Amino acid sequence: MRKQRVDGVDGRLVRALRTQLALRDALLDEGAKRVGWKLGLGDSERVSGHIAVGHLTTRTCLENAGLYVPEGPSVELHADAEVAVELGRDVPAKIGPRAAAQAIRAYAVALEVCDLRQLPDDADSIVAGNVLHRAVAFGPWSPILPEGDVTACLLLNGEERDSSAAETNLGPRLSEAARVLEAVGEGLQAGDRIITSLVVQVPVALGDHVVADMGRLGRVALSIGPRA
Repeated sequence: MRKQRVDGVDGRLVRALRTQLALRDALLDEGAKRVGWKLGLGDSERVSGHIAVGHLTTRTCLENAGLYVPEGPSVELHADAEVAVELGRDVPAKIGPRAAAQAIRAYAVALEVCDLRQLPDDADSIVAGNVLHRAVAFGPWSPILPEGDVTACLLLNGEERDSSAAETNLGPRLSEAARVLEAVGEGLQAGDRIITSLVVQVPVALGDHVVADMGRLGRVALSIGPRA
């Protein structure tokens, strides 16, 4: 059976995103505010090769050095260090990577918490469930990236656990995400904050303190655990 496509975007992804955005709209109706988007580049997240896109609202945004409290007793939490961007203008779906990069007005380190418990076997379900997202915190924002390579390091309870070079050429990811979102009547808008996919990831558990450090770009921290 031939797959349905909408403006070049696979129909499977369109249906998964519509399911996801219905959940987003319910949160907005309850009083949450739009924050932006998360991007996923992992093989398990992609539908027919398309970049995965999830939503961010104030419902899951935490302060730097804040506390994340899991919603259930059985979770498989991971912390992701990511480069975050804030847009100064809209990114149309037909825009090229260079112009998309020029829409960025600020950069920061982001620390995302994802739950890999019961990871679905199909990317459609992962996208429909908001790409495993549970929470995110942002470090201080800067109008420019530091010169040279940017390395992301994750520290768990004061000890470095993993590090890797971060991709800073983000225009291609933004232009692809804009094209995907257009297929469901959405888009990248001025003021949106976007976490641009994990650079490095470590498992975390109750009681842990995790820090994402990107040197001159900054750092951001979260604690994992029950409320006092």
